Amino acid sequence: MRTSNRQQDRTRPGQRPTFAILVALLSATLALVGVPSVASANTGGTIRIEMTIDGSSVVLGVAIDQNLIESGAEQFTTAPVPVSAGAHSVGLAANGPSSAGPFVTNWECRDANGSGSVIASGERISSLSVDVSVADGQEILCQGIAALRAPGMAVSVSESGGPYGPGDNIEYTIGYANTGNVAGQSVIINVWVPLHTTGRPDLSPGFTCSPIPAASGANCTRQIPVVPTGESGSVTFVVTVGDLDPGVEGTTFYVGCLDALPGQCDAQPGIRTTNQFPDADLSDNYANVTSVFDDPDADGDGVPDAVDVCPETDLAADTAPRELKRSRFWSDADGNFGRSGFTVAESGGCSASQIIEAAGLGRGHETFGISRGELRRWVSSL
Repeated sequence: MRTSNRQQDRTRPGQRPTFAILVALLSATLALVGVPSVASANTGGTIRIEMTIDGSSVVLGVAIDQNLIESGAEQFTTAPVPVSAGAHSVGLAANGPSSAGPFVTNWECRDANGSGSVIASGERISSLSVDVSVADGQEILCQGIAALRAPGMAVSVSESGGPYGPGDNIEYTIGYANTGNVAGQSVIINVWVPLHTTGRPDLSPGFTCSPIPAASGANCTRQIPVVPTGESGSVTFVVTVGDLDPGVEGTTFYVGCLDALPGQCDAQPGIRTTNQFPDADLSDNYANVTSVFDDPDADGDGVPDAVDVCPETDLAADTAPRELKRSRFWSDADGNFGRSGFTVAESGGCSASQIIEAAGLGRGHETFGISRGELRRWVSSL
């Protein structure tokens, strides 16, 4: 199971977020789900943004009313800190009540004077420490967005068992869980119809697919109105296996991002919510499972078509001649060549008559059966 909100450092030297735009986007998202703006709620609990340089702290308090909001964010800027030329260790952390789960997002630390160049930057973190090198006379400050709460949706998938053949239904169970500290609003589960199958929204309650009919590659989704924090559940999605070409061994069902399209993972997460923060990294929010197919065997001789040398074998109809000698052999309905020790599986799916014709053995073998030597020679030639 993979979750979307990774708490890890990701530095991108030289990249500077546009904070006014980011805060505006975040406020719009909060308004969309009916959450009051942080700017008007400043009387409750406090997130403490702490920047350290070589162990010395500069603390900035960001006040967010935890009683009025379920999701909130506020831009912050630390005071400039003079530093000497050379290497320094810069730390940044969001501290506050454990129930709030504060974090910092869309942050950057930069030279506060001169060129104002970015020293380090990144996306969502709970804390970081980064080594930087600065020129003489610089001051370092950090800025970003302090956020209070966010849903954290995790996703998993399993399937009903196999192997499967043409016409069989595969039932996938998609599990979801809110590991964050706020309810997920309008949770959307996003799946793809796997190769060699057809999606069955008629057997998958709540799912809609596009296009219809839902052939391989179609996108199907289901919306869940709300998933409270700490709660989990599951839904099912059904596909029907189509005709299978020789050699097709199975298919992979993807919840969210396709492995072949890694650059689109953020745009196609396995599960997302309308009150997810705009910067949230969803590239790990997907899951997949592989279903195994039966080896197709069109003529029913027990030999998969992919390795069947003789198609259209009819073991029951290929009866032994009346003058079959004791030292000669013939295939029976069970796929055995008498007491020779050989089977139809070893003969490449060929019955006695098919071997005689293909090897050009002549009328004697047709009348009295295949000799052990010729049978051994045929098997060895495969």
